[in-house]
Amino acid sequence: MPYISIDGVLIWYEVHGKGEPLLFLHGWTGSISSFKRNVLKKIAPHARVILIDLPGHGRSGCMRPTAEHLRRIIDILLDGMYIDKVTIAGHSMGAVVALDYSLARPERVEKLILIEPHIEFPTLLYPLLVHSVRVPLLRFFLHSPTGLGITRRYMLLRDHWYRADFFSRSPRVNTLLSLDYVEMMHKCSIENRGEKLKALAQRLHVVIGSLTLKSIRKGAALLQKTIDGTAMHVIRGAGHFPIDENRDATAAVLLAIIGS
Repeated sequence: MPYISIDGVLIWYEVHGKGEPLLFLHGWTGSISSFKRNVLKKIAPHARVILIDLPGHGRSGCMRPTAEHLRRIIDILLDGMYIDKVTIAGHSMGAVVALDYSLARPERVEKLILIEPHIEFPTLLYPLLVHSVRVPLLRFFLHSPTGLGITRRYMLLRDHWYRADFFSRSPRVNTLLSLDYVEMMHKCSIENRGEKLKALAQRLHVVIGSLTLKSIRKGAALLQKTIDGTAMHVIRGAGHFPIDENRDATAAVLLAIIGS
């Protein structure tokens, strides 16, 4: 069965196609199914596509998703396949993981593709809230009808696909594991910035939807300003999920990056 084991936890992965390796990391509440459903058939003839369910998602087991643990998972996966260098594509939260890995292991990354990256996440209020407060708050905003209504109205109003799909899945989200991922993203947003980012010069591609959130546009512009040679790609008519919302355009962009 296509699992790797880390500290006794089984992590699901799949490999499709032949060619230069492309590792795809999905976003929060997601799994490998989005990439498989929408763009795999177009990409696999041109690359060796490696898909992985991050801990607590899809078919993978649960473990605390620290940045260190996630780096180890990628290292074990690549080492087991005898891959020295890989192009990494990450969506949303997966883009945070991909960016962190690329900065920690620059010698192993050929190209980095950040799709709708959350590099400034979450708000300044987050560090001020103790864990005992954050847990019930997150449960309220993700699980209760009232909390979901507030989230829908005030946080994600611009993104039609986010509203239609995210809110159908969020009641099934594991709150404690989600909080661990939020903490990981917050830590990475502090540590992976400034001069440190310049190590990715001439290797970074940022893909965003034309209808994306303001925070995503701001983060993408910051990356382009900070890192020399950053290529920006905009998927027309898409919000935070360009792979789902405009699969053909997204696949075309990925193929162009892989072939460049």
